[in-house]
Amino acid sequence: MINELKFDKWVDIILFIKEEETYTSNIGNKLNITWSHVAKVTKLLTKKGLINREVNYSNMKVKSITLTKKGQEVQRLLREIKNYLRENEKGI
Repeated sequence: MINELKFDKWVDIILFIKEEETYTSNIGNKLNITWSHVAKVTKLLTKKGLINREVNYSNMKVKSITLTKKGQEVQRLLREIKNYLRENEKGI
């Protein structure tokens, strides 16, 4: 689907995004991903129509991240897969 990215990083980011606002700085800190990698991944996820990135006007360096409808569906499917693997004690 997203050939430009390593599978695990974009999946981690999609699963991390909450219904309320998530910020790029939170993603990097919580997932232990460099700021430049977060910027690259979120740019590609925006291009693919999975997330929206908006400037936080209280801190112009920070971008607010939300899932699009398409992103919400992908997140739902990823959670189903993760739960299935957990329940069946199978990893990838």
